[in-house]
Amino acid sequence: GGPAYSIQKTMAIREKYRQLQSENQVHFSWKFPASSYRFLSSYLSSEDAVLDIACGKGQGSRCLKDFSARVVGVDMDEVYIRDAISTVGHIDGVQFTVGNAETFVEENAYDAVVSVHTLEHLKNSDAFFECANLNLRGQGRLFLEVPLLLSHPLNMPLNPWHEKEYLLPELVAKVRANGFVIDEIWVKQRHAFIQMSINNDHELENVPPKSTAGLILAHKGM
Repeated sequence: GGPAYSIQKTMAIREKYRQLQSENQVHFSWKFPASSYRFLSSYLSSEDAVLDIACGKGQGSRCLKDFSARVVGVDMDEVYIRDAISTVGHIDGVQFTVGNAETFVEENAYDAVVSVHTLEHLKNSDAFFECANLNLRGQGRLFLEVPLLLSHPLNMPLNPWHEKEYLLPELVAKVRANGFVIDEIWVKQRHAFIQMSINNDHELENVPPKSTAGLILAHKGM
C-alpha cells in the first residue's frame, strides 16, 4: 500500500544501490543452497550439450557439467572468461568463449540453453530469444531466470545496470511470443523455489510476497 515514490526519490535509491553494489560484492558458490544452477541441474541428462549464456566466471557452468555431457559458457566480459578458463577450464567437457547473448549462434548445437540473470541487461531481448531458438536442436529446452520488477513503489528496476525488469505475466508472455512452450514456472524467495501455475493468470499476477526472481522452464516450439 501507500503512494508510489517520486522519480527523484526513486533515482536517489537507485544511486545508493549502485554505490552499495560497487562496495560490497559477495559471490556465492554454485553449491550455495539457493543456487539456480544447482536447481536447474536436476532437469539435465548426462547426454545433454548445454549453452550457459552470460556465464560470468564459470562457476555455474562447472555445476551444469556435473549433470551433462558438455557445457559451453559464453560471456561478453573478456576478464570473466579468462578467469573462468583459469579456474574451471581444466575440467573435461567445459569450454569458455567470449560472446554476446544477443548474437552468439552455433546452430542446432545444444539440447539446453541456460540464462541466469541475463535478460534484464539486454537492450534487444528478442534477439536473445532468436539466438536461443537457433542454438537449440529439436525441442531443446530454455531455462531462464530474471529478477522480478518491484512495481510498487519504485515501478522501475532498482538495479541501475538493468535495462528492464519484468512482472511475471509479462515475462511469461515474452517467452511464449518468441516461440517457446512453457513447461514450468517458479518464483524464487531467498533459499526457496515456489512453483506457480502455468495457466492461471490470476496466480501469475499475484506472486507470493518477497519473491525476487522468476524462473521459466520451457522448450522450443516446432
